[in-house]
Amino acid sequence: YQPIFSNKNHSIVKYEVLVRLKDEKGKLIMPDAFLPLIWKTNVYQNLTRQIIKESVKTFKSRKEHFTINLGLQDILNEEIIKTIQDIAYEEPETVKRMGIEILEYDRFEDADRLGAILKQLQNLGIAIILDDFGSGHSNFAIVEKLNFDEIKIDGSIVEHININKKTKALIELLADFATKSNMKTTAEYVSSKEIFDTISKIGIDNLQGFYLGKPKELKN
Repeated sequence: YQPIFSNKNHSIVKYEVLVRLKDEKGKLIMPDAFLPLIWKTNVYQNLTRQIIKESVKTFKSRKEHFTINLGLQDILNEEIIKTIQDIAYEEPETVKRMGIEILEYDRFEDADRLGAILKQLQNLGIAIILDDFGSGHSNFAIVEKLNFDEIKIDGSIVEHININKKTKALIELLADFATKSNMKTTAEYVSSKEIFDTISKIGIDNLQGFYLGKPKELKN
């Protein structure tokens, strides 16, 4: 669970849920080492459903919000959506603190179908977050068609905020665009004090990155 901090008072407001495996010696295995092996299999689907269940279980006894990453394969999977709906029925108050970060949205052409599914989730109180915003022109096209609650400004942009004046101007533009579109903002990859000092002065709602906090286990 990687903490996400408020830009107003720098307190933890939510966590991003990240999947890791442990080997026999307790060493952590990163997702790029195992997710490609189970992609488009029932194992992947079952793992995704388990992550959702464990996340809700963890935050049931906590006060923070939390976000889960789902790709198009997950969003379009009826079993995964049903799992979320069932959990929302059992733990409605916890699910209202849940957010879903949408990945790979640029590869989906049927925006109407995607929008209908996202609306179902929003009706459960779940925040829908557009991940990696600003990394390509398709971001703006999808924002125009769909109703997002929040955008996460792509880390590849944030990490260059002090290197290029145009990059800083772009982040300011994205923050202003989000505000006028009634969307919250989170800046990823806040990896140094220099980046933190610069971006915290911009109208960003939340900050995330290794300078502020690395992923860690949480106790229920």
